[in-house]
Amino acid sequence: MSFPNPDNYARDCDCGTAGANTTPPPASLVAEAEEAILTNPLLLPGGGSITTGPSGGAINTIGTGSIELGVVATRTTLNGSATAARTVTLPNITGKLPIALISTSTSLSFSAITTGAFGDLTITLTGAATTDVVFVTCLDTAGRGATNGKLIFEAFVSAANTVTVRAHNPTSGTITPGAAYNFKVAIIKTV
Repeated sequence: MSFPNPDNYARDCDCGTAGANTTPPPASLVAEAEEAILTNPLLLPGGGSITTGPSGGAINTIGTGSIELGVVATRTTLNGSATAARTVTLPNITGKLPIALISTSTSLSFSAITTGAFGDLTITLTGAATTDVVFVTCLDTAGRGATNGKLIFEAFVSAANTVTVRAHNPTSGTITPGAAYNFKVAIIKTV
């Protein structure tokens, strides 16, 4: 990065010295310096750059890269390890983002479920809290209603680190699953 030559401005400006030149630099010199900062990237040691401009800016790192905010031992680190160009767009809102997405896969064997009833089975998902939002999907065709009736699945965090998967039977007959079903459960940890 280079800055404009300040030869046209007094070099002895030292506002802490009595009788020093306290005249501000000319507006044209200030504008020239601002333009240089906005249009020239700041090169970072070891690679990468920070670029700003009237239409946006960018922070570029080398390799997988990371951006660290804060001080030693209390840093927030944003890591990037994309294998191709990727874009993440933040929502146009004010507030805090969800802090984590945690998921697991498991196999569950439900017993016979009578008309209008439901069956509950639990799985362990470390980090789950009762305030989290839960998503569940049955990965098997039979469990999704193709062969074993029309079970409806939902999930919720019933206790710390425990997710309950509930199978509802809305049909007019008993449904007895023929085998264990494979499930994927994910939670969004909110703040």
